[in-house]
Amino acid sequence: MRGLVLAVCAFSMSCSSSDSAPREWSPADRPEEAEPEGDEARAQPVGEPVRMPGGSAHGGGGPSGEMPRDDVHSAAGGDGAEALPLEWQAPEGWRSVPPASSMRKAEWALPKVEGDGEDASLVVFYFGSGQGGDVESNLDRWYGQFEQPDGRPTREVARLDHRTVSGLRVTLADVTGTFRGGMPGGPPAEPRPETRMLAAIVEAPSGPWFFKLVGPKRTVERWRASFDTFVASLRPAGSS
Repeated sequence: MRGLVLAVCAFSMSCSSSDSAPREWSPADRPEEAEPEGDEARAQPVGEPVRMPGGSAHGGGGPSGEMPRDDVHSAAGGDGAEALPLEWQAPEGWRSVPPASSMRKAEWALPKVEGDGEDASLVVFYFGSGQGGDVESNLDRWYGQFEQPDGRPTREVARLDHRTVSGLRVTLADVTGTFRGGMPGGPPAEPRPETRMLAAIVEAPSGPWFFKLVGPKRTVERWRASFDTFVASLRPAGSS
């Protein structure tokens, strides 16, 4: 009987000791987080559904009735805004929306034209100095998000332009086709024919910046001139 009591005491002490001892952290202990999508899934731009306020794969669904506003970005970072090494001025009519992740430095909804089902979306990505990959690899990824009706590789039909803006080298891409962007390793996104992308890669001293406008073809055409104006406004912080 005494042996049984001692055994019970020993077991109780071992359980108490185990419960109070510090546990070694393991990845399984991390709280569950939202799965990063697309460009956020790696430290470089890759295929992603560009998320709009309404949560659609590349465009809106968000209320277009909100009053548009000018969005002047300044490196000063007032009102709690993040100070960034690049400045720009968003044209009139673009509607600023909260970035969906920390890797998205800005997002806008560009209101749809009559007859289109959703707004276009412009997202700004920046991953830090030396991050994000080179120009060609990112262009290849973006081209891979589109299919052409005649089966040709998108690279063969994409329009490229190179220019210098405020001393910064900028590569511009213009692509139209069936958009199939999705999460890397995930199921393919719903195909969206007659989709257009206007994109700019800016090679800044702080590292590459990626500006990606995606939406219905006619809506993107409606905002094409203002996208060019936006790109022309880019400048290193404090250079104005």
